[in-house]
Amino acid sequence: MKKTLIAFALVAGTSMSAWAKDVVDTAVGAGNFKTLVAAVQAGIDKSSLKGRVEVSADSSGKLTLTSKHGGRLSSLLVGGTAAAGLQLPSGVTVSGSNAVVATLSGSAVAPLTIAPTPAAGTTSTMSVSVDGGSPVTVTLNAATYPDTASLVAAVQAAVNATGPTGLQGKVVVGSNANGNVTLSSALAGGSSSMTVSGAAATTLGMPAFTATANSGGFSITDPTSYTSTTSQTIYDSLGNPHTQSLYFVKTAQANKWDVYTSLDGGFPPEIDATTGLHSPTMVSFDSNGGLLTPKTISTVYTVTTGAVPSLAVTVDLNNSTQFGNSFGVAQLSQDGYKPGSLSGLTVEADGTILGNFSNGQSRTMGQVLLTNFRNPNGLVSVGGNQWQWTPAAGAVDGAGAPPGTGTLGVLQSAAVEESNVDLTGELVNMITQQRAYQANAQSIKTQDQILQTLVNLR
Repeated sequence: MKKTLIAFALVAGTSMSAWAKDVVDTAVGAGNFKTLVAAVQAGIDKSSLKGRVEVSADSSGKLTLTSKHGGRLSSLLVGGTAAAGLQLPSGVTVSGSNAVVATLSGSAVAPLTIAPTPAAGTTSTMSVSVDGGSPVTVTLNAATYPDTASLVAAVQAAVNATGPTGLQGKVVVGSNANGNVTLSSALAGGSSSMTVSGAAATTLGMPAFTATANSGGFSITDPTSYTSTTSQTIYDSLGNPHTQSLYFVKTAQANKWDVYTSLDGGFPPEIDATTGLHSPTMVSFDSNGGLLTPKTISTVYTVTTGAVPSLAVTVDLNNSTQFGNSFGVAQLSQDGYKPGSLSGLTVEADGTILGNFSNGQSRTMGQVLLTNFRNPNGLVSVGGNQWQWTPAAGAVDGAGAPPGTGTLGVLQSAAVEESNVDLTGELVNMITQQRAYQANAQSIKTQDQILQTLVNLR
């Protein structure tokens, strides 16, 4: 094998210390190798990077270096003459939001990373797709930017200009320690991906690529990123129904859970759409399974149904427990309701009149009050079970009180009290009805006799 001196510096993980090592020269000096991959891997293994960087080659023969560090944020930074010899972009950091594995492959610009300054006086577009969604066109008005922060702001503005149906809230623009601008998926879940292509990508030093970050971070579209979920129906000020979902993520800390919320499957408010930072509510339990903190979770959603735009929802967790059982919801209730119409009335024993509505709600419509008279026999019946006061009835004891108060009786709904029935009048009505029946029967009998006579005359 022809020995060629190829030297480069490599940094793996989150540390940016200068690891200057002629890894290929070291490998060659240790023995002969049949492949460049084996030589580079051997050189790395003889350095302090052993076990932290893996060397391989893709189908086109390009060398690939992969960080084996893992964690919430993993990165690779290469430099030196060997980087150019191996067609690895020197001075480029591979990183991504919540990335577990960072991979630098061939001569391609690092995934999720663009050059710091585009060409002045040009305008170009690039196509960006997040998590397999439809490609969205981003238009960049290129210029000479004084610093990386200015470019970050310009690219973020171009991304946000695509609107909520585009990339707004889905792509976060930032920068790393080397001044490179980074694109990150704000929707990162167990497997988040981003595809970039187009003229602007080339102008910014970013060839077409697809970057994938395995994060283990929360995403409502990834069931593997949360432990359990439940949902309930809530209503806005106009009675429009909405579905609030709660997602419970078991943390590495004992007896602690991260809780995310979502309204109608929308973007969780606990994830910052601009920075991609996660700030879920942490719910903690004691060693006996009892709830410690917090007792409630309050969230404000924005609705566009014409109702009050700020829909404030408070979830009461006071009866929540944690034991060695499968996740389950024993009781779930809410105090909102949809519009309804009056379907009936119910009178309680205390005189309360309840209105029953078609949405399952009940409301107090009024109350029947009772009063005593010194001489009830002095009241005069005016018909229809109604009575009128006369001086003979005497003074009224009080202005009225709920049934069951003091010596007052109670009410029985849908019943008629016998003492309030005029027996004489009802007897007369019964006799009248009986006479009418007899008259009808006699008329039918007479008609039958006439018809019989006509038949006999034939």
